[in-house]
Amino acid sequence: MIRLLLSSALQILWVLVVVAQPEVTWVQRYAVESPIFSFGKNLNIIDMATDEAGDIYLLGFHRSDLELDGTVVHPPYSGAQTGFLQKLSGGGEVLWYRRLTMGDMRTLAVKSGKVYVGGEIASAEYGPLLIQRDASGATRTLFADGYRDAFIARFDTEGTLEWAKAYGGADSEFFDKGDRLNALAVDDAGSIYITGSYHREMDFGGPTVFTEPSDRGKTFYLARLTPDGDLEWAEQIQSPLPIDGGNAEGLGLALSLEGEPIVSIAYSAGGLLLDGSILMNDNQDGDDGCLLVKYDTQGNRQWYRNIEPQEGLIVPFGLETDEQGRIYLGFSHEQQVLIEESATLQYFQAEDDLLKTALLCWDANGQLLWGNTLFCSNGAMDVHPDGNIYLSAAAFRAEVALSESTALSFEVGGSVSLWARFLPDGQLSWAHQPELLGDPPFSTNHNIMVDAEGRAYASANFNQPLAFGNGWSLTTGYDSPDFDALYLIQIDDSNISSVFRPVHRPLRAFPNPTAGTLHVELPGHGQLQLLSSLGQRVWGVAHAGGLQSFTLPALPAGLYLLQGQTGQQRYLSRIVIE
Repeated sequence: MIRLLLSSALQILWVLVVVAQPEVTWVQRYAVESPIFSFGKNLNIIDMATDEAGDIYLLGFHRSDLELDGTVVHPPYSGAQTGFLQKLSGGGEVLWYRRLTMGDMRTLAVKSGKVYVGGEIASAEYGPLLIQRDASGATRTLFADGYRDAFIARFDTEGTLEWAKAYGGADSEFFDKGDRLNALAVDDAGSIYITGSYHREMDFGGPTVFTEPSDRGKTFYLARLTPDGDLEWAEQIQSPLPIDGGNAEGLGLALSLEGEPIVSIAYSAGGLLLDGSILMNDNQDGDDGCLLVKYDTQGNRQWYRNIEPQEGLIVPFGLETDEQGRIYLGFSHEQQVLIEESATLQYFQAEDDLLKTALLCWDANGQLLWGNTLFCSNGAMDVHPDGNIYLSAAAFRAEVALSESTALSFEVGGSVSLWARFLPDGQLSWAHQPELLGDPPFSTNHNIMVDAEGRAYASANFNQPLAFGNGWSLTTGYDSPDFDALYLIQIDDSNISSVFRPVHRPLRAFPNPTAGTLHVELPGHGQLQLLSSLGQRVWGVAHAGGLQSFTLPALPAGLYLLQGQTGQQRYLSRIVIE
């Protein structure tokens, strides 16, 4: 249920209400027959994609026999962890399934009738990777040179393997070391871009071999491959720290309108080596930063944008572009961040020192357009070509504000899913959440995808009964909440034809937080009033127009709503009093 921020008493005063809701058109439950773990360790959907026909592709893994709505649809390979690629119709019917046994699945792309799977051969943990070639069950085996190597497998849309290749080299003898492939993208000509990190050595099967004799943990790479998976070029960025903890890793990858690669890089506190100098993560107590970099199609770096945390870390989880060339980045963070040493994110709630989700947007030239922070976690995002942003995440809080004046309300004690769509300018379009049919659930491993027609698909692990709306509900299928199933839902928001816009305007008021002095700007003569978290009027004054300063009365520290009005136009801002 959606309600307005602060308390129900404010609903009378706030004139913004979300009326339209998306429709959940179908729901499916994935589970395993004999669970031995929980919270995404029995099964998970890692990535999703669609093709031009509207069919759905799922990349994930399962342990034990995979069940769909209570019926076993696929057994594992010898009872071990089984990576899988599954194709569904737009209505959710299983069309085919292919095993990728005992590897780590990372990324999926569908382009021009080809299906690309990327991930890692974890030889120290699982052994070689066995890839099912076709419906006959025949397999192709890939071996790793080191303890962990990257791989790509390409199928046609009928599920026939066309080729599979490994990329990597010798590693140190630790499970957490190795050569990783985290994201891939394919351009219109079929060229493949991959990004991730390597340890000690990275051989792409061509003249370029990266070597790093130090004990550095992760070194970033970006490579362009031919449509057959052969190397065209590769670039790297290193940390200046030659020790474990000197990390730089490509986590996100998208292509510009011209087919140029854009990558998001997570890097450690030691910074990065760029053009012979050190780019430091020097923003107070930040641990890990994020670098957004755009290259041309020949591997030349065009520009970069640095994002540093005030405290804690930044972990990019999504990178997308739209048909206007805009660039969208999603990342997790703990406290406020600096973007290129100056810009900060807009918060919709007061700081609580917990993990949050940020959405940022740049134009094609790297000019920041907006950046918002949402107080949810475990986020996933996808962007429609028109620039509409789809978000799936876990609440972890009693309330999550998604705009200046709209929030979702949750029961305390669990991790509940939420889904939302934002417009290209960051404004909220709609938000939705499941109804709890039992105790608050633990939902994790969120994923979301939107197809060309605007249909969205969302998935996550859950361990309590949920109602998704429009008559759809799921139980986990287990007798105990100790094990989690996985939901897959289709969301249709075509019924939401009007653009969601606040009927109020933001009120410029600073400093915020304030210790008692407040500067407030209104375009003309009007009134101001300050409301407590219970909706009580605690202060009011006439405003002469323009920028005017006020001294607030002594009030308890906390979150307040400042409301301004000139004629029929309202202005709102949340104010934190210290």
